[in-house]
Amino acid sequence: MKLIVQSAHSHVSPVMLTYAQETLQKLAGKYDEILTGKLDFKEEEDDQAKKKTVTIMLNMPGHRIYTHTRDTNYERAFAEAVDKLEHQLRKTKWTHFPRPTGYAE
Repeated sequence: MKLIVQSAHSHVSPVMLTYAQETLQKLAGKYDEILTGKLDFKEEEDDQAKKKTVTIMLNMPGHRIYTHTRDTNYERAFAEAVDKLEHQLRKTKWTHFPRPTGYAE
């Protein structure tokens, strides 16, 4: 999977970037249909505090899966985004891609 990582107007630690890339690569290994991915880290100022935003977009043949989460730190926002992605990927895989032969529902 080709992965594009962007961090606009914020500093993301190299450890977090490495963790995010490894996690998304593992996800791509689990779901072979994923072709490319885009990961955005953004810091936005809210009325009360600074919010960290994580946006992940994955491209599959005929599908684009997108998730967007906000939290007070990148780690929690990224973990929540990955959970949402896994849920969407499970739904997409069993709805739009063929099941193995001999599969009984």
